[in-house]
Amino acid sequence: MKVRRIEGPSDSLRNPWLENPGFSVRLAGHYSKGAGLSSFPLIGETYAVLSALSWAVATVLFVASSRQLRPEAANLFKTTFSAAMLIVTLLVLRGGRTFHLTDNTEAAYLALSGFLGISIADTLYFLCLRSIGAWRTLVISCLAPPITAVLAAVLLNDPMGMSGIAGMSIALVGVILAIIGGRRRSDDGLSFTRGGIAVGVTMSVLISFAIILAKVGTVRTDSMEASTLRIVVGVAGILLIEAVRGKLVPTVRSALRPPGIRRLIAASVIGTYIAYILFIAAIRHAHPGVAVALAATAPAFVIPLSMFVLKERVSPLAVAGTGTAIAGILILFLF
Repeated sequence: MKVRRIEGPSDSLRNPWLENPGFSVRLAGHYSKGAGLSSFPLIGETYAVLSALSWAVATVLFVASSRQLRPEAANLFKTTFSAAMLIVTLLVLRGGRTFHLTDNTEAAYLALSGFLGISIADTLYFLCLRSIGAWRTLVISCLAPPITAVLAAVLLNDPMGMSGIAGMSIALVGVILAIIGGRRRSDDGLSFTRGGIAVGVTMSVLISFAIILAKVGTVRTDSMEASTLRIVVGVAGILLIEAVRGKLVPTVRSALRPPGIRRLIAASVIGTYIAYILFIAAIRHAHPGVAVALAATAPAFVIPLSMFVLKERVSPLAVAGTGTAIAGILILFLF
């Protein structure tokens, strides 16, 4: 098995995520003396799988809220709530200090990553949940890893071999099979529609660009600061977009009083606060393609959750297509 990894200055730097004198347990990071969880093998890959599981659970929780709340308002609530949690966490861990970014270029990359990946792509994510449902949304997101691989080859000088090309082809076939299997309208009234597919593809492209930008922006910047900066910019980006659209006031009002607030809070904690930090840590400690490949296994978790919790019907062809897409993604980045 040959896994390409992009090395950089971050490999020798300490990551202060949960690394304060008052904490006896350090949950993640590089340490200059070689101690900590980063000494475990495949720690970045483990972060990515846990992120996938967390995001699958959150997606199921987000579905009900997406049907009762406009996508922009749902994203604003989720992102603002998560930003508040991250800022408080950072203040606690840093003894009252927030950011001490030393590289303005990295900060700019992270800010742009937050705008594309959170302000825009996450709003499209909620729109997909409303129009095509949970498992269909995550199946479409399986397109992000192949797109990320292409961008990594072009922008990060990380070319793919024959196995990578084969993996991309298999993943694409899997997504197409899943779409065919999910075209028939199920009892829940949901199906793959042209509009839903178009929104999902756009979401996947934006996610891929955001991942590459985040990787470049975390060479010297630690995971916690990167997460906080991206999500704060994400909030500002949502407000800016809504102001330009002339819908700022109704969007803010809806976000302040969302229906099903308990479920929305739980989903925000699991899917943004927990899964988000895990994923940022994953793309810092592992090749960005490997991180996104393992994080893309979320459909494998969300399908059984959708069937048993949301009572969504999933056809055998859709299940086979999803499995094929995930297999292609793993081949793409792990061989």
